[in-house]
Amino acid sequence: MFSFSVAATVFCLLGNAFSSPSLNSRRVVHEKRHFTSEKWTRSRKLGDDVILPMRFGMKQNNIERIEELIMDVSHPTSPNYGKHWSPDKIADTFAPSQGSIDAVKAWLHSEGVRPERIRLSNSRGWIEFNATTAEVERILETEYHVYTHTYGGEHIACDSYTVPEHVREHIDIILPSVNFDARALPSGNPASPQRRALKNGAAINTHIKTNGKKAKPASTSALSPEINSPSLADCDEQIVPNCLRALYNFTSFTVKSPQNSYGIVEYTPQGEKN
Repeated sequence: MFSFSVAATVFCLLGNAFSSPSLNSRRVVHEKRHFTSEKWTRSRKLGDDVILPMRFGMKQNNIERIEELIMDVSHPTSPNYGKHWSPDKIADTFAPSQGSIDAVKAWLHSEGVRPERIRLSNSRGWIEFNATTAEVERILETEYHVYTHTYGGEHIACDSYTVPEHVREHIDIILPSVNFDARALPSGNPASPQRRALKNGAAINTHIKTNGKKAKPASTSALSPEINSPSLADCDEQIVPNCLRALYNFTSFTVKSPQNSYGIVEYTPQGEKN
């Protein structure tokens, strides 16, 4: 009897030692929204059966060097000027460690997300899987609601969410969550007005309508011939492709996919400082 009791005690101790870390790890708030625009109103609780495309953004390596690395290939005085990186080199340089990927996957597995449901992005920076609202709310200890904009657009978000303390250091951001920049893919009856609204997306920057029409950026075809001129004389005032070719030392390129594109953002001062 004594030997059996000792063996049982040892077994219990070993069982605790080898149990999943997520069962013992303290939960911590990873993100919390402190402000919501007055133009957004919480309308209703999101249905439990809505399918959410979950995206876990991993902590990447070498992010603190990104300015240095960009300038190394784009500054005219750099010996590596114009030696642009391949997609594989970019992925290898900034990809999270395999240890980080394994830690987050192990946590998700312990929460019931089977390995075959999980996909790692090509850049290895995102862990992706689809799950119902009810499952995500359990995993992240949160609640999702539908928010309605004054223009009629809808968005899905939560106020905050938690993760186990031992995986917090490996995760940068989770979408959709507190940010207003994600879609949901509803399941069930597509004719439902609620499901149609969600299926059409909820991100304000792409789905808000103005005067009954969806807002679109201006087309360059509407610009004057002078702006589309190949001359480089006005590059200090407006940027055209030839300015970029001269600035970044590339003459021509081919795209790997017809869906590829590039965008240019220029910020102008909104006010003056004394």
